[in-house]
Amino acid sequence: MIEMNECILHVLDTEKNLCVFAEETIPEMEPEIEKLLQNKIQKAFTSNNIQHGYFKANSSIKQGIDDYLGGQCSFVELSRLIGEIIFEKKMKYGLFQPCDFICANVLIDGRRFLALLDNSYNEGITHNVRQEADHIVNEIIRHKTLFSTNIMKRDAVVLIEYSDMTIQVVENKSEIDAEKVYFYTRLVLDCDAVPSYQESSKVLQKKCETMIDKYELDEVAILPKMKQLIKESLDSNVEIDIQEMAVELFPERRMIQDDFKQEVLEQGIKPKIQVENVKQTKQMKVQRFKTDSGIEVIIPIECLSQKDLVEIINNPDGTIAIELKNINKIQSK
Repeated sequence: MIEMNECILHVLDTEKNLCVFAEETIPEMEPEIEKLLQNKIQKAFTSNNIQHGYFKANSSIKQGIDDYLGGQCSFVELSRLIGEIIFEKKMKYGLFQPCDFICANVLIDGRRFLALLDNSYNEGITHNVRQEADHIVNEIIRHKTLFSTNIMKRDAVVLIEYSDMTIQVVENKSEIDAEKVYFYTRLVLDCDAVPSYQESSKVLQKKCETMIDKYELDEVAILPKMKQLIKESLDSNVEIDIQEMAVELFPERRMIQDDFKQEVLEQGIKPKIQVENVKQTKQMKVQRFKTDSGIEVIIPIECLSQKDLVEIINNPDGTIAIELKNINKIQSK
């Protein structure tokens, strides 16, 4: 349950070098609009792309929040301070796109958060009714500043818990000086952030593929096994231990285990990946195989370890066979 207590909107248009700061909070929000904002915050709070972090000691935003909690500034003044920092950083690093910046005090399951929503604009088509001297004209027009209800590619959502100053951020990387970086975690909030589950899982797969190529291993055996280990952690809500995964994937191959672990950790991934609140998508639950003849097979992850249902066989002539067993009925889809 999300409750919004205070909310203010500022317009930050770096494309036109224009800031329009509100001088008071939104007095009364329509229930439908409030629900849309609550849904957007809820999606961020439960996103697989969420990063967790803590402020560094010299963070200007942390100092501003401390002043607000200590009564040295108002909520409106805090929101303007944060808006000015975001605008200045975007101008400095060449992120020239307009956005609505929403700052809100919210209550989530009894916990108090400062929510920051950076909402880029969508372009869409709508209608316009125009009254002429003796008739009405209905037009179809292009609207360039539509507010998105979902978290779009250029959006960002930040949740800062007041009790312990922990930070949760959902954002995609931005290109700055020919480098892909997290704009909010690195440049705006000035915090130390742990990679999201989504980013961590991508690194695991990429480095697993690196080991397969480097040591000429069996891709069909190892990649599905990695996916199976991840799903088991998600099902039991137990953190993914990189060392344990390395041992499971490359048994009795200590050199490969160490190599895999080192390459993963060098990407900033923690030795143990938290899986709390991770939502399992359909893609996480199945393994797709595609043969050189164009045949595609989709198998539930849990079936891969049950040889009475599925068996992948390496034939003496170097070919591979996928055998499906104990089938009572087949449906065409």
